[in-house]
Amino acid sequence: MWRATRSGDPAVFDLLGSIHVRTATAAPFQAHIDAAVDRADMLVLEADVDLTLLESLGLVAWHGLSWKPLSLRLDPPTYRALRTKLERLGQPPSGLDLFQPWLAAELISTWERQTAGYDGKMGIDAVVRKRAEARGLPVRFLETADDQLALFSSLDEAIQIEMLEQAITSTTAVAQTDRLVAAYDRGELSSLEDSVRQTAEVYPRFTRALLDERNLGFAEGIDAMASEPGRILVVVGAAHFVGEQSVQALLRARGFEVSRYSIQDAERLLGQ
Repeated sequence: MWRATRSGDPAVFDLLGSIHVRTATAAPFQAHIDAAVDRADMLVLEADVDLTLLESLGLVAWHGLSWKPLSLRLDPPTYRALRTKLERLGQPPSGLDLFQPWLAAELISTWERQTAGYDGKMGIDAVVRKRAEARGLPVRFLETADDQLALFSSLDEAIQIEMLEQAITSTTAVAQTDRLVAAYDRGELSSLEDSVRQTAEVYPRFTRALLDERNLGFAEGIDAMASEPGRILVVVGAAHFVGEQSVQALLRARGFEVSRYSIQDAERLLGQ
């Protein structure tokens, strides 16, 4: 967590890096997260992903479906490997045929994590939102679900297919998630930095779009709320808080004083 303030502005921002999936085991500092929610005057999240079924179906159809089946996009050995992978996951072998490669890759990774007990409803941002809504806090968003899906659907086909091939052949998705969650629970940014750097080396354009360009929008959105009095809790993925173009670096460039606080600092800072 970080605190961001700027001289002359009434808003006080508590910035929380989130991890979007967890098992039922709460973060060891969950009490401090709860305190941040309870003392906030407003919650700001990445995007409103809590959509109705009709809204979800519409966005998936627009951004995730294709008339060109995967059986024609992939070479025969890779397509056979895809069918085998889906069977192992308990899914219909041809169930993803009309999906864009990026969405097929995301679904495979999601199903693998689900078999290990990971659930988006247990993610930090989902838990925070549930607590905030129970308190009647106003909730805002820095982008839309349509923005997020458009980022993936606009990727070059070659990149999408590479993502899918990696999802098909990978046997470490759950282990990687385990490591990232463990590092998150320790407050260890170095492991997350390593993961982001490795992804950037393989997918530089995608990483720029997924993190750097969105971070600019996040910083701009936070800056736009600085004139509002009160404490504002901003929760976005923890990967947005690492690297030279991190959210906090961009806020500092806009004149904010940003400081990370530890568990030992949390009670004092959250109480101010």
